[in-house]
Amino acid sequence: MAENHDGPDRCVLEIDGSAAGILLREEDGAYQFFAADPGAAVLDRRRFGSRLRAQVEVKRVLCRSGREP
Repeated sequence: MAENHDGPDRCVLEIDGSAAGILLREEDGAYQFFAADPGAAVLDRRRFGSRLRAQVEVKRVLCRSGREP
């Protein structure tokens, strides 16, 4: 899926209706994740190539940490 770089530079990443963290788009188009949910803290400040990739990875980590979907 092609990523449109004309979108917002920041967004709240929600997983199953709850805020997991914030994504900030950097100059190179990558996104840096800042965790709000303690279950996603292991991904804090990790960079992702797209919002979708960040969403998939954060959801995977939260499910593994025992957070209910």
